Amino acid sequence: MIRTAPIIAVALLAALGGCASTPAIETSLTGTLPAGRTYALVDAGKYYGAADLPVAALTACLAQAGMKPAAGGETLVQLAGTVRPVRSRLIVGAEGKPVRNRSARLRSELVLGVTDAATGALLMRASAARVLPAGGPAGPDTVLPGALCGALIAPAAGPR
Repeated sequence: MIRTAPIIAVALLAALGGCASTPAIETSLTGTLPAGRTYALVDAGKYYGAADLPVAALTACLAQAGMKPAAGGETLVQLAGTVRPVRSRLIVGAEGKPVRNRSARLRSELVLGVTDAATGALLMRASAARVLPAGGPAGPDTVLPGALCGALIAPAAGPR
């Protein structure tokens, strides 16, 4: 006789594994993107070594939203990105000494801020973040720029 229970269990696990989805992307938008105005890009890479920031993708997105680059722009656009542990905590270890405990899972985040060049007032802030799949990043996160651009363009498009 053939035992069917182990075969069914393996088939069920394989089916459930196939249904696993990629981690959700969280987007957030505060303020309004000032369409039709000029902007100057703040070079964050100069200060933070952010060579992997998707500047070209997001400048294309800003153009799509109606903003134009200019040396002395009316607005300043700053892009920042980070990859960090999902959780990080300090616990009391042996002998009462603090021990840092970090999650093995990583969270990638991309933030775009637009400020008025004359007043310094924050006009708009958008972010996109996700928990990276197991194994972490194999390089720059190529998913978040599209999600961030979608968050910027969708409000400008109005109701559908």
